[in-house]
Formats: sequence, C-alpha cells, structure tokens
Amino acid sequence: MHRHQGGILIAQHPVDEARAQLRRYQRQVANDLNALRLLVGGPLPTDLPSGLNIQDVVLAQMSWMRNGCCLLHSND
Repeated sequence: MHRHQGGILIAQHPVDEARAQLRRYQRQVANDLNALRLLVGGPLPTDLPSGLNIQDVVLAQMSWMRNGCCLLHSND
C-alpha cells in the first residue's frame, strides 16, 4: 500500500523501497554501460578483467585513513 505526502509517493513497506532502489541501481548500471560504450566507440571487449570488489576497496580506504595516510586536498 502507498500513500501520497506532499505530492511524493511514499512506500509503506521496506520491500517496496528495496525494489525501487534495485530499479534505480539497474538503471544507473545501464546508463554507465551506455556511456562507456560511447566513450570507447562501440561494444565493450569481452576479455576485460573483472572489477574490484567494492568491499575490498572500502576496507582498504578505511585502513588507509585509520593509519593516518590520508591525503587532504586543498584549494589554495
């Protein structure tokens, strides 16, 4: 069941919200793949290496920041 609040459709159940998030993610992946195809000028090669596991990247960043190795960017 849904209700409207200020003109916005609000999901009543967490499952509805999860489904909406999945659809947004799938649309974003499709948009990203289309942009990448435009960038390379055609279909993507099938022999590309697999990507990094996002958990590994996040854990590495957290470890790096915890050890005080974080570089700060200055606009000066």
